[in-house]
Amino acid sequence: MVRVLLRELCICAYVRGRGAAGQTATEYLGVLLVVSVIVAAIAKTDVGHSITDKLSSLVGDLSGGSSPATK
Repeated sequence: MVRVLLRELCICAYVRGRGAAGQTATEYLGVLLVVSVIVAAIAKTDVGHSITDKLSSLVGDLSGGSSPATK
């Protein structure tokens, strides 16, 4: 009797959990939307140039020379 009840509970939990299958796709879409907004904001402002300049400077420091972007 206990085995049957436990089995039924497991089946019900499994079936209820299957309803959230579309949630992962929605979460991925939300993350992609946030990332695209951040990329667009960086591309439209001077922040993108500041980041590029700083990264080029860091690459030059690490390599012991200047990077092609700073020439």
